[in-house]
Amino acid sequence: MSLYTTITFNRLITNINIGIAKRNKYVKVPFCKFNGKILECLCRLGYIESYKLINLNNKLDFLVIFKFDVNGKQCLQNLRSIRYLDRQRNLKNKLFKNLIKGQKIFKGTWLVYTFDTILTDDEALIRNLSGIRFLLII
Repeated sequence: MSLYTTITFNRLITNINIGIAKRNKYVKVPFCKFNGKILECLCRLGYIESYKLINLNNKLDFLVIFKFDVNGKQCLQNLRSIRYLDRQRNLKNKLFKNLIKGQKIFKGTWLVYTFDTILTDDEALIRNLSGIRFLLII
């Protein structure tokens, strides 16, 4: 992953979490192919309503539209990036489902980077693909 991809990925996490905290209907995140794959997976899983590419002042960004349930609560509650390699888990440990940090246990859906595409950990295991868990959707 290049430095530009890493920076735009961190901005995606930050912008989405700020949009969730402010209960916005949409949020703008930086464009890169990696972010596009993440947003495609979030949309397919039903955490966001949709996303589209916008061009503001000759700069490409994604406009992410949040999905709300019938009670008006956002379907996506939080994104947690797993930055340190010792906390990232390879798919060989199939039983590992929760991120334990201190006294907190974070449960959710893992996104896995399979060096080809981004899938959930369950989808990658079904397809027998190896990869690294890098993002926890809560």
